[in-house]
Amino acid sequence: MQLIDFEKARKDVLNILRGKVTTVTAVLVSTAMKASTVDAVKVVRCKNCKHYGYDPYDNGDKCCVLWGEWIFPEDDDFCSRGERKDNA
Repeated sequence: MQLIDFEKARKDVLNILRGKVTTVTAVLVSTAMKASTVDAVKVVRCKNCKHYGYDPYDNGDKCCVLWGEWIFPEDDDFCSRGERKDNA
């Protein structure tokens, strides 16, 4: 699944059509406007989080120290406390 900014997409489509709206395109836009939505938020993946890095004990593992304990998440994991690195 991929989330989109529907309002921007709708405006882009209408700009492409430039007044050439047909019955088919009107039905498509109307149907899309009625589509169900999802409750989604942007997340920061561990690989992009400022709290994720190499274990200070230098055993080569990547770890997260944010939770007050040593945990070893995967690069694509995420949590509710993630904060994006400046360069990510």
